[in-house]
Amino acid sequence: MELYLRNKQLVLEFGKYRHWIYTCMLSFIVSATVLCVYHFFLAKEGDYFNKMVSDAKAVAEKEISLSGRYASRLRTAETTDLMYAASSAAKAVVAIRVAVDPANPEEDASPQHGSGVVISSDGLIMTNYHVIQNANKIEITLSDNRQFAAEVKGYDVYTDLALLKVEAASLPFLLFGNSDSLTVGEWVLAVGNPFRLQSTATAGIISAKARQIQLLDREGIESFIQTDAAINPGNSGGALVNTAGELVGISTAVMSESGRYEGFSFAIPSNIVQKVAADITRYGSVQRGWLGVECVSVDQEIARESGLPFVSGVRIQTVQKEGAGANAGLLEGDIITAVDQLEIQSYPQFIALLATKRPGDQLNIQFFRNKKRNSRTAILKNQSNTHERLAVLNTGILQKLGLEIRDVTSREKTLISGAGAVILSVKKMSQASLVHLQPGYVVIRCNKLPVYSARQLADAFEENIGQTIRLEGYYPGFPGKYPYEFVIAGEK
Repeated sequence: MELYLRNKQLVLEFGKYRHWIYTCMLSFIVSATVLCVYHFFLAKEGDYFNKMVSDAKAVAEKEISLSGRYASRLRTAETTDLMYAASSAAKAVVAIRVAVDPANPEEDASPQHGSGVVISSDGLIMTNYHVIQNANKIEITLSDNRQFAAEVKGYDVYTDLALLKVEAASLPFLLFGNSDSLTVGEWVLAVGNPFRLQSTATAGIISAKARQIQLLDREGIESFIQTDAAINPGNSGGALVNTAGELVGISTAVMSESGRYEGFSFAIPSNIVQKVAADITRYGSVQRGWLGVECVSVDQEIARESGLPFVSGVRIQTVQKEGAGANAGLLEGDIITAVDQLEIQSYPQFIALLATKRPGDQLNIQFFRNKKRNSRTAILKNQSNTHERLAVLNTGILQKLGLEIRDVTSREKTLISGAGAVILSVKKMSQASLVHLQPGYVVIRCNKLPVYSARQLADAFEENIGQTIRLEGYYPGFPGKYPYEFVIAGEK
């Protein structure tokens, strides 16, 4: 009886879980069936398909590699940033041919050749001043072989830059990049016309920044980009571009004993180039901001004497009386370490920074004095020691006359009770020098008409080519008025 009850209990338990047990058994049978079908049928079919794909790839590779039928469809390399940069720059770089007028008739008058960079669609072109120096006629050849006569809009001997203009529209041009952001080791391209080979591109890296190579005059601004991209005669004035195709410099010089490329090339940083172009376009001349101090780079000895924890910055040697630096409270011996939060490493870097500023600009200067950090705010001045931005003109008819002129300052206006124009410089053996016109002369009348600006005086010279012109004015500090009369040589 007890055995019967136990068996009945088991039967009841089995009935309770029967559905779950049948479900598990069915799942096992289905899984086993799927695995068998895949193993005996589908797996073999998949292996066969994979083998077909592999064989097809092998045939295709041999066809591409050996047949030669696809060679014309393939590039020698994938498109890279250098290719894009070269393509962009080549369209905007022009060839320059200059007919020179030598001061000495016995000198060689053969044409000069160089390069230039289009920086606006309406025909503004940057180049080196030494490319167009003493130019009698300037001819520009675009990348599409069209030719134009170019006019000199302005130049700056201190940076060796000149701005030209051609009468054209919709020209391809380069955008300015930030030369301060360049890094040593970064790839760049030099694009120009070496040895009259139009649109030649050479590649290299940034080798160094803020180089001073004693190329320009004592007052010249040298803070060159050094690169190992090949630059040769004819490259001067051409473009140095980064991999984005942006203009980061104007190729200017090489360092060699042969006059040819020997591994080192130098370019003017684009931040200086852009500022010079903007100034000439807006004011007719470069508006250079003067701090009124002379400095030298900090070396190990200066750092030790000053108790500096580093060897960088510039030490002030002299401070100009009533200059911007003096007004800000800077003293001899101060060591400038940063300007507007930008760390100063050397004197070339420092003057390059100042070259991007204008009179009236404010600078926050950080410096060490007596081993303590200090800061001052300086307001830059111009060469006349005022904060004004004055137009200085030296192109066109003025260049032929040998004159450089500027507007009068506010202080000068009060002294002469009006406006006028000041003769800044007179070139030796020029037409103006023959009548003994001297720098400092203030022109207040031209052909009996009042002179209100340098531009008005330049226009008067232009209008009277081939005719007699009479100037009336004075020399500050000398009594009386001094008239000058001469015929402006040439034909309209």
